[in-house]
This record gives sequence, structure tokens and C-alpha cells, in this order.
Amino acid sequence: MARAHEPAPLSADGRRALRVPLVLGALALAATLCVPVAQYLDLSAPEDAGQRSLPVLVQGLEAQGRIAEEPDADRVADTRNLVAANILLRSGYLTRASVQADPVTKRPLYSLSIQPEIQACASVPPDSPTKPPLPFHQASDLAIAAVAVEKFNRHAVHRALEWALARSVLALTGRLPELSLGPAQIRPATVRRLVAAGIGGAQWRPLGQDEHALAQALGDECQALALATAILATQACTDCTDPAAHALQVYGGQRPRTEAVVDYVPIVRTMAAMWQ
Repeated sequence: MARAHEPAPLSADGRRALRVPLVLGALALAATLCVPVAQYLDLSAPEDAGQRSLPVLVQGLEAQGRIAEEPDADRVADTRNLVAANILLRSGYLTRASVQADPVTKRPLYSLSIQPEIQACASVPPDSPTKPPLPFHQASDLAIAAVAVEKFNRHAVHRALEWALARSVLALTGRLPELSLGPAQIRPATVRRLVAAGIGGAQWRPLGQDEHALAQALGDECQALALATAILATQACTDCTDPAAHALQVYGGQRPRTEAVVDYVPIVRTMAAMWQ
């Protein structure tokens, strides 16, 4: 049987020509995937003029050769609150944030104030004809927290590359690609379904007809917060015990629920409760 023809090896000039694109590609990939150095910001205790460092506590899985059967509920709650507070602080949605020790339990107590403008943004136009499974006013706080998590998980280079691709496809085809876009990481098709169902009324109707208007809405943080509220409200289940958790799972891409301290659903819900 005849042997398959083997391709000729690259010449020295060919290998040299590949060096620059390979290096640039590796740098672009590293910039997209790397985690920023400053993941957590400090909170200022009300009695201090300076900053107080709040590192995230990591509890080892194994202690003295065995895994603890029952986690320390207080420590889990404190760690979850710490992570939630730091993500919110990084989001830029707060007007003030402070932490101090409870005089009795010595556990940290957080005091967070959210910008009124952010809460106003996370509201759906009042002329929406449908009554969603999860009321809009309940979905609003969850939306703010969920968008803060999405912002935390994607740095500036990631977002810039994402929009560069989306705008290129829009310019070439006249239609946005089916990518999760903007600070709220929403797909264009999801917004079109909202508009088709009448959510947002006349104010959002252009988003289903004009791709450029849709791109602008997805990229505008205020409008993205309102869209996230509508998505969470309408995607909640109607026949389950916890519509809010179901809505968050759908919004986050059907992540499996675990008992991890920083699991998506409990972190978002913790964040949403911190300023109420």
C-alpha cells in the first residue's frame, strides 16, 4: 500500500515568519485569561482614616489528616460575606462601605450603601404588559449583584476584545453575533425575546428592530442593569420552591449548585441582601 504523502517541513524563512503572530497570539491569550493583580480592595473601618486590609480567608480541606464532616457555619457565612463585600466594592456601585467587629460575637459587620442611581437603572419601564414569575422589584437587587459578579470576572482586555469582535461582525453582516456582551453579559437573542414578549414596552421596542441600538443598550451599564432585571424576572420558574435561585442559575448559564462557600447563587444572593 502506498505511503501517504508527508508534508514538507517548514523552511527557516517560514518558521521565522510565524514567530511574530505566534508571540502576539500567546500574549493576547494570556492577557485575556490572566487574573488581575488587585482582585480585592480594602474596606475602611468607620473609626479609621486609613485603609484596613481584608484578605479572603481560605480554609484548608484537610485538618489533622481528615476532612471535617460538618463545616463551621459561622466561618462559611463570614467568608461568603467577605467575598460578597469585596466584589461589590470593586463594582463601583457603592457610595460607602465599612466593616467593624460585632461587640458581642466579634464577627465582622458590614455596612454598605448603594448608589441610588444604580437602583434606578435596574428598573424595567412601567409599561411592560406582563406580570413575570419573579416581581421586577425583587429581581432588581439580584440583577445588580449578578452584574457586579460578571464585571468582576472579566477584566478590561477581555471586554475590549469581546466588543471588537462583536462590532466587526456587526459591520460585516449587519447583525450582532450570539455572544454574551456588555457588563451584564447578555446575548442579543435574549433581548429580542424580551422585546417580542412586550417587556419594556415602547421604550425597548427599537432594541428588537435596530442592531446598532441593541449594541448600544448592551454596552450601556445603566440599560444593561435594567435588561438583567427583566431577564431574571421572566426566567424564574413558576412551579418551584425558589424562583429567585432558579432565575440566577439560568442567568449564570445553568451552573450546577454546590456547597462551595463561593458558589454563584449564594454569593449573588448574599450580595443582594447586604444593602437592604
